This record gives sequence, structure tokens and C-alpha cells, in this order.
Amino acid sequence: MLMRFVYPGLFVAAALIVTFVGPASAQSQSLPPALQAAVQSGSADQVSQTIASLSGGDPSVAAALSAQVVGAAEQLVASNPQAAMEVASGAVNAVGSTDVQQSAPDATQTVLVTAARIFVSPAASGASTDAAASLAQQTLAVATQTNQATTIGQISENVVALAERVLPSDPTTAVSLAGVAVDAISPTEVTNAVPPQSSNVVTTASRIIVSPAAQQAAPDQTAQIASQTVAIATSPSVYAASPEAAVQTMANSYAAATSPEVTAVSPESQNQVRDTLVAARSSNTLSSENSANPAQVTAILGDGSTNDLPTTQTTTTTTTTTTTTETTTPAVSADFGTPTVPALNETIAVTNASSS
Repeated sequence: MLMRFVYPGLFVAAALIVTFVGPASAQSQSLPPALQAAVQSGSADQVSQTIASLSGGDPSVAAALSAQVVGAAEQLVASNPQAAMEVASGAVNAVGSTDVQQSAPDATQTVLVTAARIFVSPAASGASTDAAASLAQQTLAVATQTNQATTIGQISENVVALAERVLPSDPTTAVSLAGVAVDAISPTEVTNAVPPQSSNVVTTASRIIVSPAAQQAAPDQTAQIASQTVAIATSPSVYAASPEAAVQTMANSYAAATSPEVTAVSPESQNQVRDTLVAARSSNTLSSENSANPAQVTAILGDGSTNDLPTTQTTTTTTTTTTTTETTTPAVSADFGTPTVPALNETIAVTNASSS
């Protein structure tokens, strides 16, 4: 089967005619021969250099070629994830300049989002944690340059998802990735623009830092992330996006900040997190979203009356009826899966997640 592809703006003498052979993707088949060779080489440098050469200095063409290349890279994930990450890295590098980003924002976003799907795939991290982490950090760095909150939020979610996946095998890398993801969504203009994505990022990051492995591997960075996540979770826009997730993030962050491993190297972090929680407890804005907020924060801090915060079955009797209600006490999630989040009419008890 023959297909003909014409590339406007490229210095080619004639339309390219490509014969489809075997299971190769349409994305890779539509590339100019020189770029096909670069993709097949599995070299990030060769990919970015070839894109620069073929684009002839036209940033829009460079972006279009990069989008095609990263599409071809995604098709390689199943069969050769290491090469897929290298090729994607070359495409991301090609859209790293301001000229390209401003000339072709849609194509740039396509490159970044596709690269994020590559590095977050189980095949990628299974092949090489280091390569996946490197591509994740590179992609997020370019995303932040675009100043597009939606793109930053999307990429940050994938970065922290990768972090959680590699936590059991490489807690140091997991904490590092969680840190860059939280940094990326920390600016107010990002959190206010994409509250749901920001909520997802800090909730996942808090699950990472509450694990003993993370606290032991990187206590300093765990302390920093704890302070950041609790501040973001208690911001009005992020809290409103999911009060349940915000409360769980607060609980996990406080447990991490008060763990022995963290307080040994950063004793001030627990005070920073506590101060943020005290302010959140008295916030009318947060309480308007979740009337149980003051009681839940008090339970996290552990400085309230147990009479006001029931943790076992309670029975209330009136002159006409007897009503029995059960109040559960969810613990901080430390299983790196879906967080255990209290319902809005429940209290939350916090247990220190550290272990020796």
C-alpha cells in the first residue's frame, strides 16, 4: 500500500512516498527519511538535531515535526520503552525554546502531553526508572516554561503518579519527583486555574511522604513537601475542589512532618505545618465548604477534647426515641493507593506513619 505525504515548509524535492511494511505505526511511517532514521537510532540528540535541520529554522515546522516524532515514540513503548523515552526526550528538547512554544502552542502541548503518557507508563518505569524520571523532569520543566496552567497541571499529575509507582523500589527518586511536581503547581496562578489537578498532585505527594521509606530516604525534602502540600491543600480553591482529599492531605502532611526521621533533620517543619493547620481550622472559608473542618483539623493536631471528638460508637437517648450512630476513625493512608479520606460528617484520627 502506498501513501503520499507532503510537508509544507520542508526543503524536500518531492513528496515523500512511504511503503507500509509490517506493524510499524502510521506516525513513524509518515516521517521524512532522515527523521525516521533518527527515531530508529533511539538517540535523543540525533532526533533533536534532525528536527532542527529539517525545520530550516521555522519554529512552527519544528513543533509539527516534534509532535509527529513523539507520536512515533509512543508507538515504541510496548516493544522498546527505552528507545521510546529517548526519542520522546529529543522531541521535548525540540520544543524547549520560547520561539517554538509561542509559534505553535497546540503542537507544543501535544508533545508534552504525549511525552507524559510515555514516562508514566508501567513499561517505561519498568525498563528504567532513571530514564523515566529524567524524561518526567525534562517534560515538566518545559511545561512550566509555557506558563499554561492546564498543561502544567496535566504533566504534574503524571509526574507524581510516576513518583508513586517507583516509591517501593526507589524512594529517593519518588520523593524527588513528588517535589518537582508540587513545585510546579505551587504558584497561585496555577493552583487557582486548575484546582482539581492541584488537589490530585498534593494528595498523591502526601501519600508518598507519609511512607516510612520516603522519610528515611529523603527526610529534608519530605519536610519541604509536607509544608508545601498542606499550604496548597488549605488554599480556598484547592480545598473546595475536594474537601475530603484536602483533609487527607493535611493528615498525611502532618504525620510526615512530625515523624522522627523528619523532625531529626528539620524540627521547624512540624511547626510550619501545625501553624498552617491552626489557621485552616479557624478559616470560615474552608468551613463553608466543609462544616466538619474544625473538628477534623483538631483531630489531626490531636489537641482537642476526646469528648468532642468521638472515636467509638456513641448512643444518644431522647424522651421519645433512642438513636444509635457510629462514627468511624479513618487512619492516614500509607499504602500508596487510593487515600483513606474521611466523610465530611466524620472525624479523622491521625497516627504517625513513621517506622524504624
